Amino acid sequence: MTKIESLEIANFQKIEAAKVAPSNHLIVFAGKNAQGKSSALNAIEAALCGHSVRNNPRPIHEGAKRGSSKIKLDNGLSIDRRYTSSGTTLTVKSEDGGKHGQAKLTDLIGNLGLDVSQFTNLGEKEQRATLLKVVELPFSPASLDARRKSVFDARTDINAEARKLTAIAEDLPAPSGPGASEEVIFSDLAEKFRQGEELNRKIAEAEQNVKIAIDAVERLRLELERAKEDFARAQDYLDAAPPRVDTSEIQEQINGIEETNRGIRENNRALQVHAELARANEESDKLTETLAEIDQTKRDGLANAVFPVPGLAFDDEGLLYKGVPFSRASDAEKILISVAMMIALKPELRSLIVRNGNNLDESHLSELRAMAERHDFQIFVELVAEHGNFEYTFHDGNLTA
Repeated sequence: MTKIESLEIANFQKIEAAKVAPSNHLIVFAGKNAQGKSSALNAIEAALCGHSVRNNPRPIHEGAKRGSSKIKLDNGLSIDRRYTSSGTTLTVKSEDGGKHGQAKLTDLIGNLGLDVSQFTNLGEKEQRATLLKVVELPFSPASLDARRKSVFDARTDINAEARKLTAIAEDLPAPSGPGASEEVIFSDLAEKFRQGEELNRKIAEAEQNVKIAIDAVERLRLELERAKEDFARAQDYLDAAPPRVDTSEIQEQINGIEETNRGIRENNRALQVHAELARANEESDKLTETLAEIDQTKRDGLANAVFPVPGLAFDDEGLLYKGVPFSRASDAEKILISVAMMIALKPELRSLIVRNGNNLDESHLSELRAMAERHDFQIFVELVAEHGNFEYTFHDGNLTA
């Protein structure tokens, strides 16, 4: 893997002249404010990642006519970024004399460049996507999230249907059992009434004939035989006739037919609504169980996954650190996590830049140094410090002896 072997800066921003030959994994650029520390980091980044007018306006040191940032990598590649009043040029050469352009350097550098704040400043979704590139999970987050959304949406629809059915059921009487499945037909009752009336009429007529026949026997002995025949016929009919029909009960049914049918309709509707509500609730419960299974799959996968930093995880929104959003982590935690993430991306060029190193205390710097040594990276850190045993201290744009 490739690292920076040497750095030579001339008339770049605050710096007049500086030579750096990193020998450690953690390289601290120390000094007071506005002494050249940031300029040194800018020179590294501009040489390797490409000059940006927005990030590095007026790159030439005040009073100079030209400036440069030269870097030699331990793979034999040399980078020469030069500045004049007319613009900037880049020369990239390999040991065999081959010439290259920015594309060669871009291939060596990770997608996020050298400055670890690039990861810190990503949006939550982009940070999450970056983490998923470096963590091996026993499931596809995208597929699992898509399945969960599908089940969640289905349960939402079922629950909406259940709420509608519940509202309808509240306006209906409680079901009284299976009940009548069909409404009473008016024409059927009317026909029964007509038949009953006809039968009663015939019975009444027969009774009258019996009376007439009896009277005839008394009054008209001469017509006794005929009267006896009439009597016999009438008696035969009476003997064969069924019991009288109580049409008053049928009349009551006819009078209350609408109320009866309304009750039947309401009961049947109540039975239907409660059956549909039970089905909707059962389906919602099944979908809830499926959501729980999906969530458990994710929890199990995350529990077995190895993350670049202990305590690092993710949810649907972005990164989590120790259970809270990454954006709420301390500045020091953000730096250490961002460094770990950019290391995990495994760029060919194993050099990183940490600005605002004063957000790191001694414990954090030790942790950063250990991380760099463990993964064989070199990390350049900017530190505002007037005193201390530092290999590189800037003063008035130059390195002090």
